[in-house]
Amino acid sequence: MGSTRARALALLLLLPGCVATRTREAYLEVTRAVQSEAPPRPPAEEELARSARWELVVPLVLERSPDLDEARLRVEAALARVAVAGRWPDLEWKQEIWGVPLSRPWGLDQAQMLMFGLRQTIPAPGSVDARARAALEEARLGQAQRALRREELAARARRTLLELYRAGEERRVELRGSQRKYLR
Repeated sequence: MGSTRARALALLLLLPGCVATRTREAYLEVTRAVQSEAPPRPPAEEELARSARWELVVPLVLERSPDLDEARLRVEAALARVAVAGRWPDLEWKQEIWGVPLSRPWGLDQAQMLMFGLRQTIPAPGSVDARARAALEEARLGQAQRALRREELAARARRTLLELYRAGEERRVELRGSQRKYLR
């Protein structure tokens, strides 16, 4: 009977702090996805000076965007919180000293009682894994927001290039029209 209680107590102590295998695998999947995202290679400045095509401009915009850097750092921070959320609370050092004479507070050898120990808070079963899953979903959300921001920046760069092209064409048409006016 005593060994059964000891096993049950050991199982009770071990189960609450365990992060489920599903959560651990999902964490590793998100971490690999974040680490595998390589920024596109920006073109050489000389090539961009010759021709402003969006195949050249968009990678440059994405590489130099501080918003994307911030979003990447936010995802990395969220992933770091997953590891912290999936742990048990830290051990705490406890000490109590009773009956030390007030005339000699450093005289621990004259204390009536010295108590030292460690204290561990045991979380409720499943709570550690639930916190880790919540933090993991926050990291996934940050990753999705980063991808959305990346697409928005690429679209804005393309739109800006089209507006620049249109303005150049309008200017050429205007110059042709003014040249014809002076030639008459």
